[in-house]
Amino acid sequence: MALQPALAFTKIGHGPNTLELWLDILCPFSKKITLAINEQLVPALLDSSTPISKSLTLLIRPYPQPWHGAGTFTAEAVLAFGKSSTLAAVKDQDEQSRLWWAFFVKLMQEQERWFDNPVKNKTPENVRDELAGIAGEVFQAENAVKGPASKVVGEIRDLLAVKPSSPNAGTTVTDELKYFIKLGRQNAIHVTPSAVFNGLFESSVSSSWSDSEWNEFFKSKGVASF
Repeated sequence: MALQPALAFTKIGHGPNTLELWLDILCPFSKKITLAINEQLVPALLDSSTPISKSLTLLIRPYPQPWHGAGTFTAEAVLAFGKSSTLAAVKDQDEQSRLWWAFFVKLMQEQERWFDNPVKNKTPENVRDELAGIAGEVFQAENAVKGPASKVVGEIRDLLAVKPSSPNAGTTVTDELKYFIKLGRQNAIHVTPSAVFNGLFESSVSSSWSDSEWNEFFKSKGVASF
């Protein structure tokens, strides 16, 4: 249930109950659950007039698995998007979360681009270039860009650049990624997707759930339906 204030863009909704979803952008089952909740649940949580938005908070936990080689790059990309000055310029927190979620979904939709075989002949810098370009496309498609799109792409790319300060310095958003990895390891999150409701692991949650099954789950937890 914990969340650093600087990562508030990963939070959707304002309810007292919390649902954490631990998702790997390169995991097919994470994609399945992401696209499923994107249809009705997330829009309902982003609408402050709905009962569920006042009953539930959804926390998205980017959690790349080590056997997905490019997973770290995609996870860092969504964190760079969230840390960008372009997103920070959006003053409404719900709108920040909506834009960030749009980018998260976009990468899920195109996850096969970064599977092992498609990236085997690409350098890490090639992959980061692609991800920064998509970030710019999402900002532009959502009419959230002030000035040229190339400026946004450049900023995201800079956030994803390996820092030259030491041989193993990581990127500007490496510490944010470490936060999620440490939190997941501390709480014994082994597979993706994983769900945690109000701090307790929920093995019943399935990537195959329909809206009605989600609503049954929420009903059993005393959460408003959507």
